[in-house]
Amino acid sequence: MKLSSKVFGGIVSAAAAGVILTTIVASILFYAAFSGEIKSEVKNEALYLAELAETDENLLVGMPPVGGNRVTIVSPSGEVKFDSGGEVSENHSDRPEIRDALASGEGESTRVSSTFGKKNYYYAVRLKSGDALRVACETSSMFGAVFGAMPGILLAALLLIGLAFTAAGFLARSIIKPINAIDPENPLLSRAYAELSPLLERIDNQNKKAAALIDEEREAEKMRREFSANVSHELKTPLTTIMGCSEILKEGIVSPEDVDGFLERINSESKRLLSLIDDIISLSGLDEGGGNIEMSDVDLFEVARETAKRLELKAEKHKIKLSVEGGSETVRGSRGLLCEMIYNLCDNAVRYNREGGYVKVTVGNDGGRPFVSVADNGIGIPEADRERVFERFYRVDKSHSKETGGTGLGLSIVKHGAKIHNADVTIKSELNKGTEIKITF
Repeated sequence: MKLSSKVFGGIVSAAAAGVILTTIVASILFYAAFSGEIKSEVKNEALYLAELAETDENLLVGMPPVGGNRVTIVSPSGEVKFDSGGEVSENHSDRPEIRDALASGEGESTRVSSTFGKKNYYYAVRLKSGDALRVACETSSMFGAVFGAMPGILLAALLLIGLAFTAAGFLARSIIKPINAIDPENPLLSRAYAELSPLLERIDNQNKKAAALIDEEREAEKMRREFSANVSHELKTPLTTIMGCSEILKEGIVSPEDVDGFLERINSESKRLLSLIDDIISLSGLDEGGGNIEMSDVDLFEVARETAKRLELKAEKHKIKLSVEGGSETVRGSRGLLCEMIYNLCDNAVRYNREGGYVKVTVGNDGGRPFVSVADNGIGIPEADRERVFERFYRVDKSHSKETGGTGLGLSIVKHGAKIHNADVTIKSELNKGTEIKITF
């Protein structure tokens, strides 16, 4: 059902009901007022005739009905001495108005006449002679006056209903117009009713959420395309090196003293390729939201110590001092993913450090929030690159990354892992002085 039709129907129904009710009430009030006026006239007529009858009752004999009303004189015994409606033989001592008039001076009643079979209004007064003078008026004359006015009343009602139809059409259009003018794309710019503000605000919020979701989907699609291109490039590089070295060895054009160098190169590139594939698999799983990751209570300090132990040999090889400080802090998370995140941070800190440097892992609590931070005194990160180091395959120093064997995916895994754990990642770095990356849960 259209809103405009509902508004129109509601206004017309309300107006029609009002007009009908007003007509009924007006008719009742008109009848009450008119019948009161008729009764008053009957009383006045009775009093006037009583004055004449006090002078000489014979003055009423032969007098035609006044105003069409019937006049009767009844003796105290109930005998009808005079009736302008004709000769009446019935005794009237049982008539309520006669009985009241003889007893108290006046009486009235409305009833069906036993003589003429019509409903009448009776008013009687007692004369000084002891007789009762009564005037009767047919109530049909009262209804007749009301029904006589009904055509005019009904015509006025019909005109009012017609006017209500016209006004309802206009009001319905004027009510619906601001609603139809609402711009769904920019609902808050519409000049609508104040009552619609909560709805328009919800629509605006939904639009913003939809727009943000579309932007996220576009960004995700862009990242997927870039990721695919980067993966292809990153996989191609070690494979090309492996293929080139193997073909040279196959052709036998390498001197015996250089064979070990080629084999070492093949071994190094194979390890890099496997590391890259592992990181790609990890990152792809995190891109799916980590839905299959099992969560449990994990001790960050314990995980940090285990991770540092795995990197001891690598740190010693680069003459880096690796230490873990702090105390036990429990978080709800994936032990495997947390190990991988801390490992990547520590591995980067060792990889991009100097001989004789340090890597310090700290587990603690900041304002009720557990955290783990990895700090080093390595080469640092230029300010322009600090926000981009978490991008996939982004490297600050590409030549140094090739030397150290980094995949460029470690910090991306850290960022996605933090998102799954509802954690915040912050970075502080100063060029040639060191870097600290902190994960706060």
